[in-house]
Amino acid sequence: METQQIEYKALWKDDYLKWICGFANAQGGILSVGVDDEGRVVGVEKAKKLLEDIPNKVAASMGLIVDVNLNKENKKEYLTIQVPVSSVPVAYHGKYYYRSGATLQELSGIALQDFLMKKMGLTWEAQAVETATLEDIDPDAVKYFVDKGIAARRLPPNAKNDSIDIVLKNRMLIDHRGRLTLAALLLFGKEPQRYCLTSGVKIGMFGAGYADLVSQDYVSGNLIQMADKVVEILDNKYLVRPIHYEGMQRIEPLEIPMEGLREILYNAIVHKDYRGPEITIRVSKERIRITNEGPLPDGFTVETLLKKHESKRRNELIAQTFYYAGFIEAWGRGFEKIQESFGEENLKMPIFEENGRFFSVEILREKYASLTGENHESDTNVTDNVTMNVVDNVVDKLSERQKDIIKILSDSVVDNVVENASSLSHRLGVSHRTIQRDLEHLKKLKVIRRVGTDRGGHWEIISK
Repeated sequence: METQQIEYKALWKDDYLKWICGFANAQGGILSVGVDDEGRVVGVEKAKKLLEDIPNKVAASMGLIVDVNLNKENKKEYLTIQVPVSSVPVAYHGKYYYRSGATLQELSGIALQDFLMKKMGLTWEAQAVETATLEDIDPDAVKYFVDKGIAARRLPPNAKNDSIDIVLKNRMLIDHRGRLTLAALLLFGKEPQRYCLTSGVKIGMFGAGYADLVSQDYVSGNLIQMADKVVEILDNKYLVRPIHYEGMQRIEPLEIPMEGLREILYNAIVHKDYRGPEITIRVSKERIRITNEGPLPDGFTVETLLKKHESKRRNELIAQTFYYAGFIEAWGRGFEKIQESFGEENLKMPIFEENGRFFSVEILREKYASLTGENHESDTNVTDNVTMNVVDNVVDKLSERQKDIIKILSDSVVDNVVENASSLSHRLGVSHRTIQRDLEHLKKLKVIRRVGTDRGGHWEIISK
């Protein structure tokens, strides 16, 4: 039976030198000539001549030394070619082949880059950038990392006194010749997109299907602060915060678990293949879908992720930095933490999916659906949802925070107080942008109106 390291050929063709190349680039193996696909010896002609020709052709075309042995079974001669693993990349006529499972693959593109760097003991993120200096590093980003690491007790308290170059050297982000690595510039660079155009995150709001793009944002900047920026934009523009009370305490959590959302984002950043497109976040009224290019490690499936497993990171330098910042665990518990956070809020578990070179996490917007009365049968835009059917029952179309705004604006008339977006933001403890979104919604419902200029005016309840 043919396996990763065993291949049968009934006769010899020089084209089979590709298979020898593939074995050498993978785990080595044995190519048997004069044996059919079922492993039965059928014999090969001119076996003694091939015994001499094959080693010479292998050495001439690939520079490899292989052992070729002549064997006999039931008076039929066959050859076994033992191919050792090569410590350097091997090419045959300028092309690279690789034995995967029981197949031979010609490597190209990203797969070839990965193979060549792995064979040479290199990683993409560890490449030195000759033109970069410490002037290209953002001191605030480094301070952010150190503060987070100390708070998580993964860095010593005296790390706050370390210079930037010491912090980077401790994380192996500066090579032995003092050059900044790509990982250093992506993690802490002032302009990381200069070195990797696709290191940002694209966020889009979609209406009736993914062809209906309603609004979008592009999040750029360093990776160490990327999750914070993404969460802020999602919070202010794309997601909702249902309000409830526990006793006298007002509770306003994000519609999906913050810890789970951050863990998903951290995983996407750490495991992304940065030679592919940006991480994308697609938001509709039904779901949130977060996708990054970067297939699962060899031997891993989605099922592997959902149970205890060892940690295998695509970008080790980036992952190590995230670990010391306290963002991720070192023992492959990320997906377990995601499940726990959704379970604690009695929400359906995210759906994890690998599709080719892409990995996606899909989150159902259950709290948004219950808040707006929307079902999960169609994809329409959040903005459209909250402004439709306004003549039926306005109250049913309002969130608790929007009801609070109406109450504050109503009281302001009695108290002779002028309320604007800034004061409402302060009183309700949410961002200015969130309040502006709520005010625009109430305006569309003809519940409030703007009095005066944008800068000096205020909002008031429409009398009717």
